[in-house]
Amino acid sequence: MNETYEKQDSVIDRIVDGSLEISSLKEYENLLAIFPDEPNLYRYYGDLLASRKDMDHASTAYNKASGLFVNNGMTLQAIVAKILEWSLNKPSHTEGKKFHSSLRDDQFQETPLQSFFAGMSYPELITIMLRMVRVRVPAEKSIIKKGDPGIELFFVVSGKLKEITYEMENQDSDSTFVNHLIANDILGEIYPFEKEIKSSSDVLALTQVELVKITKPVLKAVCHKYPKIEFLIGSLFNSPIDKSRKRSWRKVRKSRRHELPTQVKLVIFENSPQNDKLEIGGLTKDLSVGGACIDIGVKTWAGAAEDLAGKSVKLIINLPNYEKELNILGNIKWGRTVKQDQIENIIIGIQFKDMPNHQIEALNLYCNGSEAEQNLLWSLWDSLVKK
Repeated sequence: MNETYEKQDSVIDRIVDGSLEISSLKEYENLLAIFPDEPNLYRYYGDLLASRKDMDHASTAYNKASGLFVNNGMTLQAIVAKILEWSLNKPSHTEGKKFHSSLRDDQFQETPLQSFFAGMSYPELITIMLRMVRVRVPAEKSIIKKGDPGIELFFVVSGKLKEITYEMENQDSDSTFVNHLIANDILGEIYPFEKEIKSSSDVLALTQVELVKITKPVLKAVCHKYPKIEFLIGSLFNSPIDKSRKRSWRKVRKSRRHELPTQVKLVIFENSPQNDKLEIGGLTKDLSVGGACIDIGVKTWAGAAEDLAGKSVKLIINLPNYEKELNILGNIKWGRTVKQDQIENIIIGIQFKDMPNHQIEALNLYCNGSEAEQNLLWSLWDSLVKK
């Protein structure tokens, strides 16, 4: 399937959507050295540790992921990571209250979904968490079909889906709306509870998708005990919808990395800056203050991608609105060959060495710019680079 929804094809997004599979603990550790504040890496590192029966370290990874998700305003993802952690180690009452407080204290409740969870009391939140069922769906699989009874509410944790909604405008014609769903969207026509509703949409997974679901009978029973939850569910389904039928679920704070492709130059040294060197160009896939993942193509390196690990490197980058060229030293921690559009490209992960304050400030400004600034940069990318 070649259909894509977002422009980004970062390494971390590929891990999340299943197009890049990592089965080595060492590879995760190398990536975490480059992106120490990336919650999804800790989440999937925890999954791998759990599959290896290393439950203590998996619990620690899930705990770290949950905290970072909260810091990034990703409430649903934080809850799922916490469910996984608590499935391995039963929490104390104090730990549970602390997590609930972190969701309520978050000052960035910008979406209906964030407000939905933050509006619950501690017993209400735990009750909902206990009844959430995790589901992982492969690409191209149908999740809901038109005419299916509305008996399940789904929350999208990660991945991309396509929703095709059919509406009868008059007796002679149908109107069809296509909507792409991503993390923090919901699906499932279960409300109002007293109505028997059939789906007016087909929903298909475009990538690997992770969901959590709650059935309508379970929700009704929960709401009978906690009437406030029904009010919060009603608020979800009554939130504004724009002309393209999109609810505003998904706006969350930007992660501490920047997924906008940025052209860079690299000087790769054999062992140290005094030895032989290779000068090549590249394109960033992920960029943070701690490091970067960079696509260097296929023609510039004759050896295996893994052979680049351990080499010293200098990254040369020009950032918008910064007059100086940045020269950042680092070490290559990770190398992989990644296939995209039938072409195999080499992607390397660089961990930056100590940087002066002006470089740190420049990268911070670039990586954490406002949503409007990032949209403007994407427009420039489309018009100037991708022609």
